[in-house]
Amino acid sequence: MKHIGIKRPSTRPLRGRLRMRPIEDGARIHPGPKGLSRRTLGISALALLASTALPFAALAVDVTISITGAWARPTLRGTRTGAAYMTLTNRGQATDRLLSLSTPIADRAELHEEMMSGGVMSMKPVTDLTLRPGASVQIDPGHYHIMLIGLSSPLVAGESFSLSLTFEKAGAVVVTVPVTTMPPH
Repeated sequence: MKHIGIKRPSTRPLRGRLRMRPIEDGARIHPGPKGLSRRTLGISALALLASTALPFAALAVDVTISITGAWARPTLRGTRTGAAYMTLTNRGQATDRLLSLSTPIADRAELHEEMMSGGVMSMKPVTDLTLRPGASVQIDPGHYHIMLIGLSSPLVAGESFSLSLTFEKAGAVVVTVPVTTMPPH
């Protein structure tokens, strides 16, 4: 009788193919790379998993201060001062205070308030800016601005710089400030 399409298993002994050895007590069944045991491989895999999970845990931290709409006007060559604008929002559950400002492009950065008095515009440094939970403060032309004093080079449209705002509870928040002729919308 002829079988079509069905191949019978070979009855020949396995020579030169796979050789089976009996497993002895304590022997490793499937050694990993360079003879590592399953236990060592398992511990290594857990360590790798834990190390990759840490950055994601850091992302889960609640960001309490949100900074949006940051921008700065271009300055003329030779000008040693500039201004930056943005909106600060406290998304936390507690009142927070702005303590300091810094940037690598200027000797110092200060929060100023603009005021009209007797038909003359003047400005004064703001020493205490408090953000209550859920509150926003707009740092925009005509009210507040971040004064950049002692610029190392002019602010050029199309470029950007970093500005660090340090808060009492939220700590340092760094924002990238684009230099543009018009505020972002």
